[in-house]
Parts: sequence; structure tokens; C-alpha cells
Amino acid sequence: MKSLLSMAMLKAAHANFDPISAQENGQSKTLYLANKGDGLSSAIGSTASVDFNARAFLASTNAPSITPAVYYQPNLLGGSVSFDTNL
Repeated sequence: MKSLLSMAMLKAAHANFDPISAQENGQSKTLYLANKGDGLSSAIGSTASVDFNARAFLASTNAPSITPAVYYQPNLLGGSVSFDTNL
């Protein structure tokens, strides 16, 4: 019983964000679609789905906790961000 409880606590302590494919400066990059539990979000390949009234952000690592340090922060000086939306 103790090992089951420990395994459950370990799984809860480590986030399991969905990987999402992106490109930065023409190079492929793996980011992670993360949320704070206020709704469902998922990613397959380069497509992300976020439920109505939910929030999600891109993380640079599949970190064990959500902190501002894991937010993906591209260098936008002289650059741009583009994406397609399917409503």
C-alpha cells in the first residue's frame, strides 16, 4: 500500500505536458503545452487543442511544476510569431 501511495504522489509531482512541434528560426523545436488545471488542453504533432474558457501556455521543458521559469520565451527582437486558429 505504501508503494502505491508513493507512486501516486510521484506521478502527481511530475507534470506530464503534451509535446508540441514548433519552428524557431527555421529549426524544429519541441515545446510542451501546459495548463494549470483550469481546463483540458492537448497537443498532437504541431496541433494544440484548448477547451472553452481554459488557459494554456508553451513550456520549454516538461518540468515537474509550473513556474514562470519554464515558460517558453522566444527572442522577438526583429522576429515574429504566427499561428493558425480553427474556431
